[in-house]
Amino acid sequence: LCMREIKPIPLSHIDEAASIEAACLGSAWSAEQLADSVGRPDFCYIGAFEDGILTAVCSYYLVAGEVQIVNLAVLPAYRRRGAGRALLTYVRADARTRGCGRILLEYEKGNRAAEALYCSEGFRTVGERRGFYHGTDAVLADLEI
Repeated sequence: LCMREIKPIPLSHIDEAASIEAACLGSAWSAEQLADSVGRPDFCYIGAFEDGILTAVCSYYLVAGEVQIVNLAVLPAYRRRGAGRALLTYVRADARTRGCGRILLEYEKGNRAAEALYCSEGFRTVGERRGFYHGTDAVLADLEI
């Protein structure tokens, strides 16, 4: 049985985190962009560590009493094991602690895994952005907390 820990990603793991984003999302933030953002009080970058190995990442901003999830990515070999759900659970708890009332995110239309996860966690579709992901539409979703 593997031991999973959800925690802020230390700078020592930024290169790994950037690699996960690049592998999973195609267009992702560079290690330099991530390192620059980690020190900001309105930016959070968390990871799922399984037996000490970084397997999933989630970045989000705290803006005007809301959380805006920027990216959530799970390495393909670790998908469907609950890491994405565990990251969302952490984000929800952090948002509540900070007095935020809503979580916002977007995902590529047709990404059935993302849609299933977010719907099962109570997110509702609130709109679309045409052509947002290199010609593919983005689905906008939110969760009142």
